Amino acid sequence: MSQPAPPQAAMTRPRDTLLVVDDVQMNIDVLVDALKNEHGLLVARDGPRALELARGNGPDLILLDVMMPDMDGFEVCRRLKADPLTRDIPVIFLSGNDEITNKTEGFACGGVDFVAKPFDTLEVLARVRTQLALMRARRALQRQNQTLEERVRDRTEEVRRVQRARYRSLNNLADAVAHQIRNPVVAIGGLARVLLRKHGPDDAAHEYLASILDEAMRLELVVRAVSEYTELTVQEARDVDVGAAVERARKRAMAAREHGRVRWDVQVEPWTLRGDRDVLVRGLFELLVNSLEALSVSGGAVTVTGRRTETGYVLTVEDDGPGIAPENLPYVHDPFFTTKAVGVGMGLAMAVRAAEEHEGVLRMESRPGLHTRAIMEFREVRR
Repeated sequence: MSQPAPPQAAMTRPRDTLLVVDDVQMNIDVLVDALKNEHGLLVARDGPRALELARGNGPDLILLDVMMPDMDGFEVCRRLKADPLTRDIPVIFLSGNDEITNKTEGFACGGVDFVAKPFDTLEVLARVRTQLALMRARRALQRQNQTLEERVRDRTEEVRRVQRARYRSLNNLADAVAHQIRNPVVAIGGLARVLLRKHGPDDAAHEYLASILDEAMRLELVVRAVSEYTELTVQEARDVDVGAAVERARKRAMAAREHGRVRWDVQVEPWTLRGDRDVLVRGLFELLVNSLEALSVSGGAVTVTGRRTETGYVLTVEDDGPGIAPENLPYVHDPFFTTKAVGVGMGLAMAVRAAEEHEGVLRMESRPGLHTRAIMEFREVRR
């Protein structure tokens, strides 16, 4: 007959360590006697020794007398809170002066509670237990937050891996399409040019041949745009000077589009982004070209601003062109969406891709007749 399993030993929580600081030995003796059964204890008779023990041992809570020679309890508390090693240790003040100004100063310098002398040991025990419970709850919350942050980072990295794998697959498809389509398209365009030279403008076939050539060239542009879109990836992350990237993109945009009547206002705070300079420049180039095209008829101003935020950095490109119609605004990021007579509609899609490759997002805002604003937001993330 089998014997019943012995009962498991109850799990015991490690004893909390308290630092008792008082220049009067009798007060220390009373507190030690009241606390020794529940807690590990450290004792100091002055401020400098208290700071030394706190830094060296990391107690869970400090009971700190206010009135001490040379360095009073308020000053000890200020130094504790100024030190990264000790600033999170809760401090309960003990003082024979319970006037409101004394209590106010104690809380102002970082104390969590205030016990008046002469104290009742049961009251001290109750207040210690309360503050230790709060401390454990804070630590548990910090651990939970850390766990959640790690899960978010892991999930973000997983999404990024999937996204990059998808981009690689799309890139392979684009290369295959380019290989299978570009060569025939080039051949069709070349033959159309040869036939156009043989059939002059007065020939009935001339118009058809011109249409064939135009469509062949358009198809080649589409294939090229898809290839460039899929190749826009951060291969090896490096430090990128955002201000220099903006200026590089601006010069390229000015060289690519008419800009005689465009006024520039560039105010970019210094910031370093971890990523790929060429990818970022390409995204900014597309935003600036979009603004220059909006101003090609009436002229106007392009404003580029960059500013730090609590979580990262925001780049804004704004123009005072005719704006985007409300019914079109939700779709302007989509590949191949365009309302223009020329182009394949990949510019803003490229800008979105460039932002995403740097763990950022791109938002478009527009008020018809007033302005269009493109907003790139980046988080402070180090790869």
